[in-house]
Amino acid sequence: MAEPELHKRLDRLQADVETLKKRSVDVDLVLTEDDLEALDEADKEFEQGKTTAL
Repeated sequence: MAEPELHKRLDRLQADVETLKKRSVDVDLVLTEDDLEALDEADKEFEQGKTTAL
């Protein structure tokens, strides 16, 4: 494979990787319904004085 063709293919691959990075979602940043309910419960317990802030 000729060097210019190789560089061209590498450039396309890098562009594809950049596109995938932009479209991907970090699952650790997504809150589920259970997570949201747990946060609401924690807020209520804090307001009632049952827990303290760290």
